Amino acid sequence: SAYENAWRVLTGASLVLNDYEPRPPLIVNNRRVTKARYPTIDMHFHLGSMRDIGADELVAAMDAHGIAKIVNLDGGPGELEKHTRDFKNKYPDRFVMFMRPNLRAIDRPNGAEDLAASLADAIRNGLRGVKSTIELGLTLRDASQQLVPIDDPRLDALWAKAGQLRVPVLMHVTDP
Repeated sequence: SAYENAWRVLTGASLVLNDYEPRPPLIVNNRRVTKARYPTIDMHFHLGSMRDIGADELVAAMDAHGIAKIVNLDGGPGELEKHTRDFKNKYPDRFVMFMRPNLRAIDRPNGAEDLAASLADAIRNGLRGVKSTIELGLTLRDASQQLVPIDDPRLDALWAKAGQLRVPVLMHVTDP
């Protein structure tokens, strides 16, 4: 019954999502928005998801929907070069490339320093930021099988270099 379900939810015994039917307070006549009113920047895009679509097709779709630029966050080793060649070099004003450093390098001697040097090289070649994946504090383990926290001092050289070069660093902050 409705009273029984309500009691279970209120007492924390269960959460009955089947009974949840929110009613939006805002009702508009036209719900079909096909294009942004103002030029938009897609700040979280993964060019790696574009398996069968090339730069020309993607830019045509961007134009059709009012997207001025895409910030690509798939910039891992090998990916960054491929996406730069296939998308950024073809449409330099439409794609912003971020690097996704191989954080497993912290187990190597001078690993973070090597990452910092590769970041500096990438910035000289047009990179505009760093994307730290969800793995810090969650799945990335070092050689001793310990989880690598987001504030691991072994990564200080990388973050310091990003600050020195004045490039943004994107990371998942709600994960452990």
